[in-house]
Amino acid sequence: MRLPSGAELIKAAAKPAVAMVITDFIASRKLSEEQKMRLQDAQPRLILELEEKYDWSAIKDVYIDAYTSAYTKEEVNAALAFFESPIGKAYTDKLTPTLLRINASMSARTRNEIMPELGRKIEEIVAGSSK
Repeated sequence: MRLPSGAELIKAAAKPAVAMVITDFIASRKLSEEQKMRLQDAQPRLILELEEKYDWSAIKDVYIDAYTSAYTKEEVNAALAFFESPIGKAYTDKLTPTLLRINASMSARTRNEIMPELGRKIEEIVAGSSK
């Protein structure tokens, strides 16, 4: 098994992030059944928008900066050699579910950018001013 790409991690995180925001929004307000239905109907569109906004091309520089500031070229090459070895592949097989779980919660920076925008879109949907 291989480590998931940044894009795969974002796709894995988008659906639970949107579902969490919608659930919290519904729980914190008195909404009509029609408003709740509009939110549920809009969920796939909101997930897609989130995936598009934070696709790999949008965040790869953050990852590159983080890794290049933490590791030398030699360390990266050694890590790659390890992950391509049988022991490295076994390690990756066990690590991948953990990485997905951790990254599903997303970083605080990303949450701070995503959640306010998502909340605004949800408000628009409930008000009936967005399709």
